[in-house]
Amino acid sequence: MGKLLSFLNSQLLKKNLLYILSIITLISIAYSNSLFNGFVSDDRGILINAPSWNLAFVFSKFLTSFRLLVYLITYKFFGFQPIFYRLGNIAFHIGNTILVYGIAQKIFSKRIGILSGTLFAVHPLLVETITWISGGVYAQYSFFFLLSFYLYLVAKTKKIILVLSIVSFLLSLLSSEKASILFLVFPLYEICSGNVKKNWRIVTIFFVLSLLYMFGWFYSGRLSNRLSYLTQETQTQITIDNPLIRIPIALSSYLLLFAWPNKLTIYQSELSFTKFIFILRALLVLGYFLCAIVFFKINRKISFWFGFFIIPLIPTLIPLPLTWVVAERYAYLSVAGLCVLTALCADYGFRKHHMRQIFIILWILIIIALSIRTVVRNNDWKNEDTLWIATGKTSPSSPNTHNNLGDVYGRRGDHTRAAQEFQEAIALKPNYADAYHNLGNAYRSLGKNDEAISQYQKALDYNPTLWQSHQNIAALLYERKDLTEALKHIKVGLTIDSNNAALYTNLGVIFVALDDKENAKEAFEKALSIDPSFTQASQFLNALESGTLQYKSQ
Repeated sequence: MGKLLSFLNSQLLKKNLLYILSIITLISIAYSNSLFNGFVSDDRGILINAPSWNLAFVFSKFLTSFRLLVYLITYKFFGFQPIFYRLGNIAFHIGNTILVYGIAQKIFSKRIGILSGTLFAVHPLLVETITWISGGVYAQYSFFFLLSFYLYLVAKTKKIILVLSIVSFLLSLLSSEKASILFLVFPLYEICSGNVKKNWRIVTIFFVLSLLYMFGWFYSGRLSNRLSYLTQETQTQITIDNPLIRIPIALSSYLLLFAWPNKLTIYQSELSFTKFIFILRALLVLGYFLCAIVFFKINRKISFWFGFFIIPLIPTLIPLPLTWVVAERYAYLSVAGLCVLTALCADYGFRKHHMRQIFIILWILIIIALSIRTVVRNNDWKNEDTLWIATGKTSPSSPNTHNNLGDVYGRRGDHTRAAQEFQEAIALKPNYADAYHNLGNAYRSLGKNDEAISQYQKALDYNPTLWQSHQNIAALLYERKDLTEALKHIKVGLTIDSNNAALYTNLGVIFVALDDKENAKEAFEKALSIDPSFTQASQFLNALESGTLQYKSQ
């Protein structure tokens, strides 16, 4: 580590200190208003799971252990303070921006490095990765990959630097399986540099590491788990998409969002186009590939960056619906390629002495405009309410959007409007189990208990593993004094999640109502063995032992 830091200091940091400080300042300004944003969307997994994390758990998930290790360290030092999780994302983004600058400078010139870096630093297409805590994995694996690639470029004959490059690539793999495709960058660079015969042995090392990782990923059941989650938890139908449709839509969307980042959203759902618009998008992508081919003949170093944009996206372009067709976080590393290509275009103007001042002013205005858009987008991620209200404006055809908007209105006490949003989600996706469950919650809040039970049952029809629906049905049956049926639903819930303190507590309450104090005590004790801090179970157990716990129904 000491040699790595010393090498980076001599090769990159010391020589470019002023520019690096400028990068840090620029990113700090652009993302300062995101620091005190809350946990949103998938970030809830941190709140739920972090208390049970330890090193044994982290390394049991070896293939993605390095990302979990970052979470674990942050949790142990700072608990549930979102600012510190987000600062980690920002730190990785600063590192990535410096490396984009260093790589572009190494391959081309310092000016192209500066132009590429400033554009990458503030581009709003990257906000989802930086401001959303859960999106930070893309910045993390990108950092270790870019560090690996930079060290590979500058190593020359220094074997220790090559070893560090390989280690950094391994850390990228252990951050996310999405890095497993990035080995292709190395042979692409050597092809474009004309050094394949000279360096093929070194390139093979990155290929072998990726191959071993992918074998481990498949062997560990990660693919089958993903398919199971999609079919059971999200009711996604596994079908093969037409790649001639999926690829042009995806790539054109990223190119357009890079050029004009106006419709940024967590759910890029507005992807249905007329034939005319689709043809235009397909022509845009075709033009992109034609440019790559032309530059491969004219200047292969430029052609390399056309390929650099494509490679990180390959896992999301496969015709199976394992990922969204388009998601801004997917494009985080790919945007670096577009930034370098844009810098190369701008450099043409900067080299014209009579136009240099105009281009400098124009570039500054572009950076300011993009920074403002980044600041505005940060505000969308402030909390759950701001995120889903903003998403509702840009992704109205997404059932997930309406489901989350229903949660927003439910938290605000507008259960009628919440029910309408859940109904809209169901209309868009008739097998959406979570929306049926949430509609049941809305009806329950409105006092429509029969309708609530009906919706919970529909949720279970589409997702039999939804223990929350069993729990809520049991609660409503308990209120009706239908204790036998309530007991059945709680027991089914426990077959789904046998390590749930809340379910065992509810089981104990039902046993109290059935005057079965022995089983009630056993249930409360089981709940506390699972979660000793579960206050409700402790209170019920104390009341049971003191003889003050009585059956009450509403």
